[in-house]
Amino acid sequence: MDSATEKRLSAGQNFFELLHSNLHILQNIWNEMGLSEFERKARLQNTVKQINDLLSDIIAEEEGFMDLAIKRIEHFKTEINALEKELNVEEENKGDFLGLVVEEHYYRQRLMQLREEEKRRKILYNDLTKNLQILYTRLGEDFSSISSNFDLSTEHLDELSAQLERKKELCKIRSAMLKLSMAEIKSMVEEMHYTTKSSFKNSLIMAEYNTQNCSLQFLESVQSFHEELKHEYVKFTEQRKLICEEKIAHLNQMWDCCKITSEQRQLFMTSIKDKYSNKALVQYDNEINNLEKFYESRKPVLHLYEEWENLWQMKVNFEKRGLDAVRFFNRGGALLQEEKERKLIEHKLPKIKSKLEQAVCLWNDQHPGELLSYDGMCFLRKINNIEMEYAQQKEKEKVEKKKARNRCLEEEAKCVSKIVRTSSLRQKSPNCRPLISKMCASLTKSKSAVMQITKQSPNIFNSNQKKTPHLY
Repeated sequence: MDSATEKRLSAGQNFFELLHSNLHILQNIWNEMGLSEFERKARLQNTVKQINDLLSDIIAEEEGFMDLAIKRIEHFKTEINALEKELNVEEENKGDFLGLVVEEHYYRQRLMQLREEEKRRKILYNDLTKNLQILYTRLGEDFSSISSNFDLSTEHLDELSAQLERKKELCKIRSAMLKLSMAEIKSMVEEMHYTTKSSFKNSLIMAEYNTQNCSLQFLESVQSFHEELKHEYVKFTEQRKLICEEKIAHLNQMWDCCKITSEQRQLFMTSIKDKYSNKALVQYDNEINNLEKFYESRKPVLHLYEEWENLWQMKVNFEKRGLDAVRFFNRGGALLQEEKERKLIEHKLPKIKSKLEQAVCLWNDQHPGELLSYDGMCFLRKINNIEMEYAQQKEKEKVEKKKARNRCLEEEAKCVSKIVRTSSLRQKSPNCRPLISKMCASLTKSKSAVMQITKQSPNIFNSNQKKTPHLY
């Protein structure tokens, strides 16, 4: 016998003992009251009837409670089955229960759990479908197939969650592509000052980038416009490169005219990061304008220096042509014309230098505190340095040629001495004739070398030719 049965038997025994004790008390009361046997019997029957009625009422009430519990259990089961089907879950406990109270309590708790789970899944489902609807709208896709399929199963919710992540990633990729394309479009449009009559293209150019529209159609339209602009930009950059090259050539010309130092030129060019950009064009124009103003303010001095520089270059060219012995074979008075031009240049150079000196002094008086220079030095000092370097170079060439002539004369004298010494032996030894022939050939070679040097520098050796007698 288990403890529950023992408790029920004990409770029943106590009830009967209590009932028997109360009846015994009633018997004693009735005895003291002197009631007759008939009256005691009647009262006892009435008491039993009242107890029986009370127990009947209690039984009816308890039966009502039991029926209500059964109905609740059935109602709970019906709702639980519907929720389990909706949520795609199985019943946890399908065994027997120890009484309706326990069974009712179990199904009530089970129903509460399923309702909470349903509420949680509905919230999750609504969040997923709401976010998916936003993403589908951004991607330009049809959302009706998703919204029409209401399913709270974990498999469907997991599928919706996975689909949401895929759409997020797709939106992220397309958004990045659009952002990059739009940034490049705006950059090229601003750089080219691009205009168009297309309302769509103007909307892309004028409006800020809208991250909401990630549809494939919109992406393809933007990329198509992007590619179109790329082709236009290539043509634009090629044309701009030609313009920049022209500006650079003009800039170099102005630098040469203004006698700007190479360090200043290099400093300006290194300050430009991209020499073919719009910014570089503006810098070129500004520098050219500044140089034009610079040149205009120093124009008299620069013109005189350029004139002197051209005359000096002509002088140097005449002297180079003078080294060519072939020119003496020219006819038609070309040599006389060259000589006249050379003398004219020699006559003009000091005059131009004197004018330049006067112009520099005048400019310094009119612009006190400003520097008038060529490669960082005064124009007159520049001219003096050029003349000094030229004179030093000429002196060096003169010394080198004199040394070369002396070496040739020494070799010639040695060869003559050997010929004289060996001529006395000609009859004594016939084997010396080949040696004499070699010496004569060597002498002839030395003579040719001396004649070549003399032709190249006839003016240098005129005095030496007068002093040195010919050996042959």
